[in-house]
Amino acid sequence: MGLPEEFRTEKTLALENEFKKFEVELLENLTHEDFRILGMYIQTYNFIDLNIRRCFNVLNEKGILITSQKELHIIPNLVNKIISCLSELRLNYEQRKEAEEKLEEIKFRRNHRNIFAHFAAKRIPNQDAIFYAIYDIADIRGLVKHVLSYENWLAQFTSMIIKI
Repeated sequence: MGLPEEFRTEKTLALENEFKKFEVELLENLTHEDFRILGMYIQTYNFIDLNIRRCFNVLNEKGILITSQKELHIIPNLVNKIISCLSELRLNYEQRKEAEEKLEEIKFRRNHRNIFAHFAAKRIPNQDAIFYAIYDIADIRGLVKHVLSYENWLAQFTSMIIKI
């Protein structure tokens, strides 16, 4: 399947084998709960993306972050630019380290958002799993919970940068 190696577990491999038993037309539609969880993850990242752009714009307007018009202003690039100028901000070592770690995590987890938002999904019959690449619903619930803390942190971080 299309799941990146770092996300493959024994359970996902077992689910892949289960999936192979079914023809596509036998896969089930997503449940309301599936849509809620996926939508929550996507919307959380939409808000994260909004704050990444806000942060980027503020740093750019203040002349802290330098960029050219030729550069692609896509979210992963913006995150890299923000990380590259953290040392220019009046942050103590712990704040700078925390910001870098959290921004890297935000960038890393964004791939899930893209998969959830842009690919068709179906349920594997008799399993609490969704087929895109194989995702265990419990893993998606964990991802939602995980990124929610980053959403709040980034909003606070952006507000702090505005005040600098």
